[in-house]
Formats: sequence, structure tokens, C-alpha cells
Amino acid sequence: MGGYPWYLAAHPLIEFPALVTPAVYLDDTGMGLLVAIFGASLLSFIRRDWLDGTIGFVCIGLAYLGATFVRTAPPTGTVRVGLVQTNLETTRRMGWEPAARIDDFVTFLEASTEATRAGAEMIIWPETMHPGETLGRDDLQVERDARLVWKVVRGSESEWVTSTLVTDSLLEYQGRLGIPMVIGNDGFDDLRMDIDDDGTPQRSWSGHYNSVFVVEGGAAPTARYDKVHLTPFGETMPIISRFDGLERALLSVGAQGMQFDLDAGREARSLPVGLKEREIR
Repeated sequence: MGGYPWYLAAHPLIEFPALVTPAVYLDDTGMGLLVAIFGASLLSFIRRDWLDGTIGFVCIGLAYLGATFVRTAPPTGTVRVGLVQTNLETTRRMGWEPAARIDDFVTFLEASTEATRAGAEMIIWPETMHPGETLGRDDLQVERDARLVWKVVRGSESEWVTSTLVTDSLLEYQGRLGIPMVIGNDGFDDLRMDIDDDGTPQRSWSGHYNSVFVVEGGAAPTARYDKVHLTPFGETMPIISRFDGLERALLSVGAQGMQFDLDAGREARSLPVGLKEREIR
């Protein structure tokens, strides 16, 4: 259908570690079932249906008892992670002007530097928050070949800079930083950049994804993870997105400026991240 649940019945139990022990083998769906059984059992007792209520509580007890027999792998170590959580205005996500991109990029770098000084072994930026146009090696080369430029306007003054300025600066920064950076940005299959008759750049592709890249060694990454399940009403409309005309009509009414042009990733995959003494995925 294209959606997913935002809030499951068992989510409130997260605040109480002792109550979520069966999750090691029941997962979130099974824990939700236990919550439902608990409620149904209470209702049975209120209705004086002692047998059904007792059966329900026995099932819950067995679930928690079973958790004591599950052997979990011991932790192999810890990783100190620096998370750069952005706080951008919605208008910037709808239309990120070059000057704002550069200013926000500088802020992200400052936060990353601060986290590194605090002992972070890797830096993570949120999804799609790289201010550059591309990040993947092949996509970046297409952008370079197109020789695109940004017009950076600040008050009454303006200047032209290459569109790869932010990405080039990020790669240089990571090389000096010396620890991996996990960055969210658009990923593409068969990206093409053409210039139309009036000089406006036009992008086309066979696949466009909400992707994550691991930047190491100051080099543009070649591997990426593509988000498999797109966010309902933020990146896709359940059911509606299957009909292009209907989707465009609804966007024009309630969300002008938004485009649902992302494709879902084909498969879940892990990316290796090389730390100083080990590799994690």
C-alpha cells in the first residue's frame, strides 16, 4: 500500500527496559500483540470471564519467561558517534538557495568539528542534508562535466561559484578530519545533466533515491544505501503515488513546490565503515 505505522501499541514500553525483554525474539509486532493480550485479559476479568483472562496472562508470563532462555551475543565494543542534527526552516528544504546552502554547510562543519574534539569516532549527518548537488563519485563526475555554477547572492552583491564547491569542500574536510563521515544525499542511477536552449540545466535519471554515503579518505564514495521504504506523505503518497496525474493534482492543491520524484531502494544493504581499530557495518 505504501505506508507504515507511525506509532505501535508497544512503543510506550520502551521507557521501561524490564518490560521489553521479550522483544529479543518477538520484535515490535510481537510486543504489540502482548500489549493487546494484556488489555483483552483485563477486560475478560472485568467481565468475570476468568478462564479467558487467566489464559491471556499465562501467555504473557510464558513470553517473559522465554526471554530468560534467549542467549544474546555479548557486546563487542562501543562506538562514539557524533550526530549533527540540523534545524532548517521548511522553506529551505523546498528551495535551498546557494548562499543558504553554503552558510548551512559551514554550520554543519563547525558542529562536526566540535563532535570530533569531544571524541567522536565517526560523524553522521541526517538524510538528504548534504548541501551539495551530488556526492557519489559517478554523479559528481557528471556534475563536473556539466560545468554547472551557482549564483551566490548576498544583499546587493553576488558571485558565481562552481556547483561542486560544497562537495569538494566536504571531501577535503573529511580528509583532514581523519574519521569516517556518514552523509545523507540524493543518489542517482544513470544521472544526466543537459543544458536546454535558454541555458537552464536539466537533470534526468533512470533512478533517484534518498541515499546515504560513507565518506572516507577524502574521496567521493562509490557505494551507497538507498532508502527502501519511503516516508508516507513526505516522500510518497500511499496508493495515490501510483497515479501520476492524481498525485500532481493533490500536490498542486496542498503542497505547491513539493515533488515526489524519489524511487524506493531495491534492497536493504549495509555499508562498511572503517574505524581506527576495526570495521563496522
